[in-house]
Amino acid sequence: MDNIILGKNGIISDSDKLYEELDKWHDDNEYDKIANAVMNIPHENWSNKLWFRLISAYNNLKQFDRASEELEKIFPRCDNPVDLSHWHYMKGYIYYINNKDILAMHCFEDGLEADPADSLELDLDKEVEKCRRYIEKDLKNLREFSEKITKYIKKRYTQMPWSEKYEYPTRSSPCSWVFSPPYEKYPGRSLGWALRNIL
Repeated sequence: MDNIILGKNGIISDSDKLYEELDKWHDDNEYDKIANAVMNIPHENWSNKLWFRLISAYNNLKQFDRASEELEKIFPRCDNPVDLSHWHYMKGYIYYINNKDILAMHCFEDGLEADPADSLELDLDKEVEKCRRYIEKDLKNLREFSEKITKYIKKRYTQMPWSEKYEYPTRSSPCSWVFSPPYEKYPGRSLGWALRNIL
């Protein structure tokens, strides 16, 4: 790490041999070594390329809070389409890996909008489509669950004694049967109650 090549602006060169070592560690899943190597270089010498390597290492180490912090710091320096696209990709990855598919999809779309050519070959279009499939699957499951719970509530309602069918609290609607606290004295007392009886 002692033979780092700096450009005229004092920033490490994107062609520095350091990246050969970083690539090797990445292939060997030694992401902690990447993070340590980058952190041992004075911050004022970091290029965006090097900074993104640090963020990637944190992501692979599942240190998403650190990765997010570094993304916020580097954002002002992302003043060209390629870096901006890379930033959105990294942000989207954090959302995606934490099961926030809608937010991830928007980030990947923003990345593709910033750099339609996808110069870094991040496969942003495929990432968008993958997120869309997961979202559609979740919506399908939600619709199926909604239909199931609605049928169950209707069934339970028909089984109630006639005298109890109109004993709704004045402040709520029949829908509150499912979502109200368990200590309420009417059928379908809570979502948990409904789930235990449905599933």
